[in-house]
Amino acid sequence: MKNPSDYSSSEYLHRFACWTAARAVQRRFPGANSESIKAAIDDSKLKSKMDEICRQPTMTAAMYDAWHQRMGQELKAHLTQKGMQDVSFGRAAKIIAIYFKTAWLPRLLGTELAWVAHPPIDRQLLKALGKCKLYPRKQEAIKWTSFDEDKYYACVEILRGIVSEQPFWKIEDYWGN
Repeated sequence: MKNPSDYSSSEYLHRFACWTAARAVQRRFPGANSESIKAAIDDSKLKSKMDEICRQPTMTAAMYDAWHQRMGQELKAHLTQKGMQDVSFGRAAKIIAIYFKTAWLPRLLGTELAWVAHPPIDRQLLKALGKCKLYPRKQEAIKWTSFDEDKYYACVEILRGIVSEQPFWKIEDYWGN
C-alpha cells in the first residue's frame, strides 16, 4: 500500500512534467498516451539526466545541443519500444522541452542552461514566426511532428538567430501571436 507521506514534491513535479509533456505530443501520435510516454521518460532516465545537466557549472549552446541530441535519440528509442508509431525526433524533442519547461525552467531562469535550452517547438510557434517573416512558412517547414534531427537542429538555429541576444525561452513570446 502506498503512503502519501512518501510522495515527495520532486516526484510530484516529475509526474506533472511527464503529464504535460505527454499531453503536448500525443495528438495524432498512434499508440501514445500519458502512461506510455511517462514510461518512456522513466526508462530513458530523463529526470536524473536533467538533474545532472542542471548541476553543470557552465553550459553553452553546443554543450546543450550535444546532450539534447543524445537524450532525444534515447527517448525516441524508448518511445518506439513502447509500441508508438511515427516516432520522430521532433516529438522526442518536444517531450524534452516540455518536461524541462515544466519541471526545471522556473527555478533556473537566470542560468546559462535556461539561456540555451530549447523551447517547445510546435506548429503554433512556427506559424506565428512565419507571419512575422521570421521563419519560412512552407508547410513542411512547420510540421514539427515530422522533423528528423537535421530539420530539428536547422529550425533551432533559425530560432536562436531570432532571439540571439536573449535567453532562448523568450522566443515563446511569439507563440500564439
